[in-house]
Amino acid sequence: MEKKTKVVPRMFREVKEYGLREPELINLGSDFRLNLYRRSPETDEYGVIHPKNSAQFGTTELPNESRIVPNISKNIEDSAELTEQELKIVQYIRENGEITTMQVVELLTVKERRTRSILSGLSKKKILKKVGVTRNTVYLAGEYFPK
Repeated sequence: MEKKTKVVPRMFREVKEYGLREPELINLGSDFRLNLYRRSPETDEYGVIHPKNSAQFGTTELPNESRIVPNISKNIEDSAELTEQELKIVQYIRENGEITTMQVVELLTVKERRTRSILSGLSKKKILKKVGVTRNTVYLAGEYFPK
């Protein structure tokens, strides 16, 4: 039982260390509610705030300059080590700047599980950069995106 009682103070300490707003503990009689707060949306290395993230913070409008697709070289043939499916994903990101899991499902006509496997492999190779979690996940050009 001793370990369970240390969780809340530890959580408050770590939230403070990360520079986040202090959580709220709200007494609801026999229950309590814990409100945790996130950071405000940050931009990626290209200055883009993803629309899904901006909507969570009350704005759905993006500045025009944030819609700019990264300047990625067109020489996709240098990627001899990539499969045909991976090349399709790379080309899609080159044209649109990002891709979601469901867009890959439609693009490749494969199941979601296979899509996650492909995207995970590309992320591990640092060809793609995963941004966000669960339904808000998008993939962007990574450190070793093909030139």
